[in-house]
Amino acid sequence: MKVNRHHASSSIFIRFRLMSSFRARYLPSCLIHSKRRLVNLVLTLAIVFFLLILLSSEFLGRPVPPASWKPSRFVWSRGFEIQADVSLCEGETRVHGAREEVDWGNLSWPRSQHGRAVLVHVCSSSMRPFVQGVLPSIRQPFVLMTGNGDSTLPAEALGEEQVRVLVGSDLLLSWWCQNLDREGAREVAGGEKLGKLRHLPIGLDLHTRAAGPYVLGGMQVGVGVRTVLLPSNWVEKARSPQEQESMLEEIRASMRPSEERLLRVYADFQVNAKYGRRFGAGGLSRAEAAEQLRDNELVEWGGGGSRQSRELAWREKAKFAFEISLPGNGLDCHRTWEAFLLGCVVITVSSPLDEMWKELELPVVVLDGPSLSSSITADNLTKWREEHAGRVARAAERLESSMWMRRIRGAKG
Repeated sequence: MKVNRHHASSSIFIRFRLMSSFRARYLPSCLIHSKRRLVNLVLTLAIVFFLLILLSSEFLGRPVPPASWKPSRFVWSRGFEIQADVSLCEGETRVHGAREEVDWGNLSWPRSQHGRAVLVHVCSSSMRPFVQGVLPSIRQPFVLMTGNGDSTLPAEALGEEQVRVLVGSDLLLSWWCQNLDREGAREVAGGEKLGKLRHLPIGLDLHTRAAGPYVLGGMQVGVGVRTVLLPSNWVEKARSPQEQESMLEEIRASMRPSEERLLRVYADFQVNAKYGRRFGAGGLSRAEAAEQLRDNELVEWGGGGSRQSRELAWREKAKFAFEISLPGNGLDCHRTWEAFLLGCVVITVSSPLDEMWKELELPVVVLDGPSLSSSITADNLTKWREEHAGRVARAAERLESSMWMRRIRGAKG
């Protein structure tokens, strides 16, 4: 059969023209409509997500500003700061809680005019600028508190010469330090001046959850993508320090005495890269401790090893006679002070804080790191509970914030 080449080429040309015309007329409009639909979809999702964040902020609570924080009944890390006459942290100076410029050479106001020295709080990270820039300007006696950080004091916050200058000042009456290694400062400070250094407990953590919603297992706070997308049981509601302490008081009011509790050891310390430090002779990291304790049948892991709210953890702890609390990123740990108030005997490893437990007569069993798990036996638990019964009963009164403030203000070097 003979093909008409002219006709075939004409047909192809006509189809090409039709397709070009269709693309020119309709395709741009389709693309425009598609883009518009995509933009509308993105805007709709953004609005929905924004509304979710607003609803979450109502459900999860709003941050409680530090200016509204009030002293707590029991020792609290930030509670010491807000009760100081002057505080200095990260370059910001506050007088009685209000941000203010301070004439450090003339620290005179009503609190310091009744025969009491000025009480100054400096966070660990600001100790170097304090000694270098502020200490030379001070002209009257003062008591110093240092904390709100993980640094071991004084070695990790100051150089040796700065330590000598500070403790050698006749105006410094006493220096109260969280995470204090007093024995480690002996050679630098000298035996005569070493008495100025005093242990200051890290106490409770009432500030993290006051800053905004708290993601369990981490320190992220505030309402955002994570708090909206994560399961609701992973996020704790923001609460004021007073609300948190009221919750603790309610649990304390109904907890059983030590002799009626489970003769077992509660454990819920976090294990991750952040808590990999070792402290003291023969110290071990939290991961190494967890590995040791894994097969010990007397150790009960909180929440079955899964995430749980602090309120549920507090209620569980109050059922046990013992709790393990280990150093974390710093020597001291908020968990330790919670355990005291929940009526537990604390099991920990030897560290520079050993002398603080003895001074305060707190219910603490100090073990060597390598023998941590092997020392936890039924016979030892029975013996330790009997030995520490009186200390468990008296622990709360030793953690009263008012008692600590009287000690700190009245201390002499």
